[in-house]
Amino acid sequence: MVRAFIDSNVIANWILVNARYREINKIEDETESEKELKRFEEKLKKYPYQKNSYDFLQHLSKNKHNYVFFVSQLVLNEVFSVILEEYVAKKLIAEGIPIRFWSKDWKQYKEKTQLPNEYSVDIVNGINNFIDTFLDEPIIYAKEKYDRKSIVEFIIGFKCDTHDASICAIAIANKCKYLITEDSRLRDQLKKCEIIKLMSSEEFRLKFFK
Repeated sequence: MVRAFIDSNVIANWILVNARYREINKIEDETESEKELKRFEEKLKKYPYQKNSYDFLQHLSKNKHNYVFFVSQLVLNEVFSVILEEYVAKKLIAEGIPIRFWSKDWKQYKEKTQLPNEYSVDIVNGINNFIDTFLDEPIIYAKEKYDRKSIVEFIIGFKCDTHDASICAIAIANKCKYLITEDSRLRDQLKKCEIIKLMSSEEFRLKFFK
């Protein structure tokens, strides 16, 4: 049986795309709703990895399969950070601050930017919506255990940072053969790894979902 671990970026992409679809569905004017939907889907074409993550998880929620998918609390904690950055960027754009300014000093802007309360509520609601939709079925919590030999190999042998090494080690300790991630840098970094195979959500979907 195929066992696969899902990375935080896949989950964050689903939450962000799903939240926008839900916003559009609330628009009462049908013509305006259709216009917003068209604009949003045109935007998604520029960032196909977001739509791929969304489609992958939607498939899990609506179709029968014989695979086992895992996520850990460490990953869910990281999802908060990933989505926070998206909302900080959203606020900076809304304030008209050119990307060339805040992209150079991202850490400073991230620390100093105060998000409106509704943004914070959106972040929490997005995480809770994911948990309610997916956890326990069709995705289960991985045991928070580490394959320490693997951590050493990922950090020293593949030069992974501690977080990525920990995620991979948890996946391996839970006997996962695949790590599904939209992080192309990490996939390239570990393309020669023999103990776990990294795939994008689209690669996994095309390989295993017929």
